Amino acid sequence: MAELEAESLALSEKRGRLLVENGYPADYTEPEYFCHDCKDTGYVGEKMCVCKKRALVMAGYESSGIGALMKTQRFDTFSLDFYSGEALVKAKNNLAVTKRFADGFSGESDGNLLFAGATGLG
Repeated sequence: MAELEAESLALSEKRGRLLVENGYPADYTEPEYFCHDCKDTGYVGEKMCVCKKRALVMAGYESSGIGALMKTQRFDTFSLDFYSGEALVKAKNNLAVTKRFADGFSGESDGNLLFAGATGLG
């Protein structure tokens, strides 16, 4: 068994040298994975990988129609131009509260935010 392992290692090293000699990286024939945790299988052991969970969430966003909005709607693009007077004060406060919540969000028992009001005011 040790002899076969040594032969396999020698062949791998030879392949790497040949690739480099011909202008390719030594690892050129190795697959490049998007996710190194699950090697693009979607699972680490029997658990679903975070990359697959993320892809499922993003697919849900796309099918709901908010996927495109998520690419442009951020705290730094939020406009207070639609507000004035007391509504502007409230909007600035709500923006500060939600930004502080998002900045500190870890996903581990962070609590929730509840937005309530008339339709279209969320």
